[in-house]
This record gives sequence, structure tokens and C-alpha cells, in this order.
Amino acid sequence: MDPRMEFLSRNRLALWGVGICCVFLCLAAALAWNKRPWCDEACFANPAVDLITRGTMGMPSVSPQPETNMFSGQVTIGQNRHMYAVMPLDILLHAAWFKLAGVGRFTMRSPHILMGLILILSWGWLVRRLTGSGAAALLALALLAVDRFVLLASSDGRPDVASMAFATAALVVYLRYRERHLGPAIFAANLLFAAGFFCHPVGCCAYLPFLYFVWTLDRARIAWKHLFLAAAPFVLSFGLWGWYISLDPVAFRSQFLPNAGSGSRFRGWAHPWVGFFAEINRYLRAYIPGYAAGLRRVMVVIPILYAWPILMLCLDRGVRKVPGALFFGGLGVAYFVVFAVGEGSKQLVYVAYLTPLACCCAGIWVWWLWQRGGWRRTAAGALVGILVVFQLAWTADTIRSNPYARSYAP
Repeated sequence: MDPRMEFLSRNRLALWGVGICCVFLCLAAALAWNKRPWCDEACFANPAVDLITRGTMGMPSVSPQPETNMFSGQVTIGQNRHMYAVMPLDILLHAAWFKLAGVGRFTMRSPHILMGLILILSWGWLVRRLTGSGAAALLALALLAVDRFVLLASSDGRPDVASMAFATAALVVYLRYRERHLGPAIFAANLLFAAGFFCHPVGCCAYLPFLYFVWTLDRARIAWKHLFLAAAPFVLSFGLWGWYISLDPVAFRSQFLPNAGSGSRFRGWAHPWVGFFAEINRYLRAYIPGYAAGLRRVMVVIPILYAWPILMLCLDRGVRKVPGALFFGGLGVAYFVVFAVGEGSKQLVYVAYLTPLACCCAGIWVWWLWQRGGWRRTAAGALVGILVVFQLAWTADTIRSNPYARSYAP
């Protein structure tokens, strides 16, 4: 290819990427402005406000009595002074941001809009790196930018998107620098993984692909010093957390253990087949909420259109020849199994941990179909069109209805 044409092609892809990122930022900001606040956001915002006002990291807005506390039927100790029910890093990040930008509904959510941008750019980079295709990466980025649950997580005060962004960025850092600087790459990646873990532990499901990359790419180069470099960020993080726990260990047991076990989080280990059916039901509930009626129920096609490319990347011999295709498809299946068995509460907020992978698989599969031409190109265009139009319409309807101004504020 003429180097000048390649340069123009890269510039065109970059311009499309910038445009897609701008669409994502606009949608996430509009959702952050219009969404109703909810209880989980208070669990992270209230301790951050408490830290910059009273100097303690408690949750004084909630009574510790069993009738009114966050764990119905249990007495929680010390939550007015120390917040142990959730991991602390996102609270500290919010406290720093509140100190700079002030306390408010939008400022509570705005850092996560940036985290969402980091998340979608990281996955787009991974698709580009592993497949070698800028077009596949651009398709994945476009699907990520309009994905309903990525947008909801990025416009929310919960730390899920921060956890995912740190963990996915860890994969980018490792793959980007491993060839020339293996030790620093392992340390930096694990520092980001530790940050993701201390925002929310579920985000460290991304440690699965990290272990895969280390084993397939660098197992011959790994030495004892690299194991110490990988462990150092976690040792430091757990040491700091241990110090914070030592301030009130009774309160820690009272708060953290009920939350860690709430919703029967580990019941999938005892009944894995039940977990698989419950996981499928989680996605059906996510895309067909109980209040949905009429045309709204057609949204059930979204998880079906997400599942199909994941399966095709694993089963179709043609698309499996694309570099990285089997990796993304296999990782999509692995994530589904991990969440089916390992996450028993089946909360809808955790849908956002799998949909980025689904978007990447869909982007790769659509790019491969488009190259085949004929009816496959029509099918590829239809798949992208349905996913983009349906999810944009759903998000636009939420923004238009403005639940904060019309129902919450009054």
C-alpha cells in the first residue's frame, strides 16, 4: 500500500474514533445529568463527603439500626465513622474530586464518565492490537460507545466502570510494554489491577486474560523477580487496607461480611447449573425490565445479537482464522461461566462487565462478514444497525424522560 494512502486511512480511522468518543461523552453526560440518584451511589458518595467535611470516612446519612440500615434485619456497627461495607479506593477518588469540583449529583458521576472513556478506548486498542484491524477496532468502539449498560455504568456513582477501566487499562499497559520492559510492564499492570480491585473486586475478572497473555507470550521469560513485582502492588494495597481495618475491626466484621455475602453471592458454587439458568435470566431481566410492555419488549434481541458473535468466534472455522478472534470469543464464554457460577446475587449492574467483551466480539465478527461480501455484508450491516439503533433509542428515551427532574426532584 502507498504510505500516503495508509496515512490517510489511519487519519480517517482516527477521526471516526474521535467522533465516536464524542458521541459517547455526550450520551454519558446527558444520562448523568438526567438519571435519578439511587441508594448504591450514596454508599460511595456519602463517605467521600464525610471525609472532606468531618475527616472521617463514615456514612452518617444512614442509621445503623436494622430497620433503616443498608442490610435489612442486621445491626451494623461504626458505619457513622468508618465505611467498611465497600472497597475504599473509589471513595478516596470521589473525595479528591469533591474537594476540587464541589459536591453535587453531576460531580459525583462525572469522574466515571472519564473512566468509561478509558474503558472503551482500552477495549478498542485491544481489538486493534490482537486482530491487526483498525476497522474491527472502530466497529467495536462504536458498539461500546452506544452500549446501554456501559453508558449506565459510566453515568453512575457506583465504582463498576472505574474497576473495569483500571483492569482493562492494565491489559493495554502489559501488551504495550512487555516486549522491551517486561518487569515494569508486569508491575504497572498489577498496580492497575490492584486499583481496580480496590474500586470493586468484580473488575479483576480481567485477570483471566492477563494470565493468559503471560502464559502464552512470556512464560519462558518469567523469573522469580517478576512474581515479586506482580505481588508488590497487592501487598502494599492490602497493607494499607489492613491499617484502615485495624481502626475498627469490629465494625469491619459487622459491615463487610454481610455485604460480601449478601444476595447469596456464592450460591452458584453449590448449584452451578442453577447459576447458568439464573445468569441467562439476568440478561433477560436487564433487557426486558418488568415495566417493559409492547414494543419495549423487542429489546430482547440485543442479548441474542450479542451472544451470537461470541459463539461464532468460537465455533466458525472461517472467523477463527482471524488473529485474536478465538481469544475474544473464548474470553466471552469464560466471563459468562465465571459470572454464572461465581456471582450468585445476579444484580443487573454486573451486566456491564460482560457487554464490553460482547461488543468486541460483535465488532470482529461484523468486520469479517463485511469482507466476505454478498449476503454476509447485508447481515453484518443489519446486525450493527439493530444494535446501534435500538440502544440509541433506549438511551435517548431515558434522556428525554428526564427522571431526575420529572419524578425525583419534585
